[in-house]
Amino acid sequence: MIKYSWHGLDRLESLFIEIIDYPLKKEILLYPICYCQLVRKTNSFDVELSRLINCANKTFKALRGNWQDILAELNMFQIYSIEGNLYTGKDILRLTDTDGLFVTLLPEYRENFNNLCSKLLKYWNILSRISTYGKRNIIAESIYISCLAFNEGLYEEVQLYINLNEEYFDKTKPFFKAISNLSKIFCDMEKGILPSNTIPMLNDTIKILETLPGVFYGVNIGKLKRDTERFMKDIQRKKIPEFFTVEFIKTSKGEGNIFKKLINMIKDKLRKPRNFRNINLMVEINNESLCKGAV
Repeated sequence: MIKYSWHGLDRLESLFIEIIDYPLKKEILLYPICYCQLVRKTNSFDVELSRLINCANKTFKALRGNWQDILAELNMFQIYSIEGNLYTGKDILRLTDTDGLFVTLLPEYRENFNNLCSKLLKYWNILSRISTYGKRNIIAESIYISCLAFNEGLYEEVQLYINLNEEYFDKTKPFFKAISNLSKIFCDMEKGILPSNTIPMLNDTIKILETLPGVFYGVNIGKLKRDTERFMKDIQRKKIPEFFTVEFIKTSKGEGNIFKKLINMIKDKLRKPRNFRNINLMVEINNESLCKGAV
């Protein structure tokens, strides 16, 4: 069974944030994505380096940078030779060819292999939807990214992204706080944790949503508020609540261009409800949550 390790995922999450700031850099995700495919195909964590490079280059022929730079920057892999020589981090930059070399994940990532591969694909899907050319509406894009990540169940990433961005946009701070609160609660409850401040936090979130217009940068605030209220009532009634997602709606012609394809993208994949299981609904948790705190 794949184990969850917060520390083992720190680099992955920070990489996601880095690429959001520079979407063209998303191509480097092809290396770990191809690695996941090859591991599943060969049923081995040890992959020929040449096969990994060929997979990445075949998938994206215009890949920028050489493989040494990319693998060193990712800092997720180690390369070894048949003779037993091991290369990690900056040592990878010294390599000149791929003959007789194999690549494998660092141990901490190997333990989280299934979770890592799932996250990588979600990252790629989100990053592929970010505009990389022309003038960008940074405020709308920030809301778009945080909601897509929330809908994908990337609750730690949502909190990290919001913590890094909300200070720049005064107008959107209430919305970011609401999404961050929900991400914190969902993150806790995925792990079977229900801190004593969950109901107060949900109440605060509802009050925040009440201050926002019905449609906020394409987000259906009314539905988000109703879903949050229903979620809170289920907990109060000691029922098993369901995860919910953010819904986008089209506003008016010429407005919300960044969201024009969003409804079609999420309607099948992201609206499937997920049930919480094995949750002791009204138990106070004295230990600090593994998840990052809400904004």
